[in-house]
Amino acid sequence: MCRSGGPTALDIVALKIVRDAVLANYCLLYLHAILFAYNLAMGSALKVQASAAYFPNMNTRPSFTNQLLVAMPSLADTEFSQSVTLVCEHSPDAGALGIVINKPLTMTLDVVFEQMKLQTLDPALGLGLVLCGGPVNRERGFVIHRSGGDWDSSHKISEGIQVTTSRDVLAAMAQGIGPANAFVALGYAGWEAGQLEREMKDNAWLSLPVDQQILFDTPFEDRWHAIWRQLGIDVARISHIAGHA
Repeated sequence: MCRSGGPTALDIVALKIVRDAVLANYCLLYLHAILFAYNLAMGSALKVQASAAYFPNMNTRPSFTNQLLVAMPSLADTEFSQSVTLVCEHSPDAGALGIVINKPLTMTLDVVFEQMKLQTLDPALGLGLVLCGGPVNRERGFVIHRSGGDWDSSHKISEGIQVTTSRDVLAAMAQGIGPANAFVALGYAGWEAGQLEREMKDNAWLSLPVDQQILFDTPFEDRWHAIWRQLGIDVARISHIAGHA
């Protein structure tokens, strides 16, 4: 939801920060200023949880559940470089579980159906790619889909998003009657208590509310770049050296 009326004093300040950052070529400051200006334009609806990195003295303990963790360009870890991760569950005391949503494997759904001994009515149903959801328990499958359906084992991430781990959802998908826009990931990413918060302070991640268009409608391999484009940020300008502005 956009605000009505002309620019406020805060908008002008934010734009000045952007201008100064560009002129000085402080790439990380430029990124932070763009996000700050975007927050103002959205009426602070976009809660950039990476603010812990910008304001490390804030005594807040946010939950990252139902957020997208977007790898900063400086994140060089081979598992998570240029990754986008859906946080399914997080609490400061218990840690976090997330599923990477933009790293397709060469495996297709027909292999999963065959392993589960599920017959498909239409071979085209098995052509979709399976994702690498993370480095933990890669033999474990997760189906991410829009809310709906009565499945044996399903976790509601938000009003519009569920993750299901039971065989019945795969059987429905094999018959062409599964949940809309569903995709399958093998494995997950896990963080112990406090680990994700530390990584946020180290500028490893940008955290944004889930955009269902990114999650369900954008091709897997385009998701990381699409998020930066939505924010109006040219990632080529961002320093590959992590730090605080």
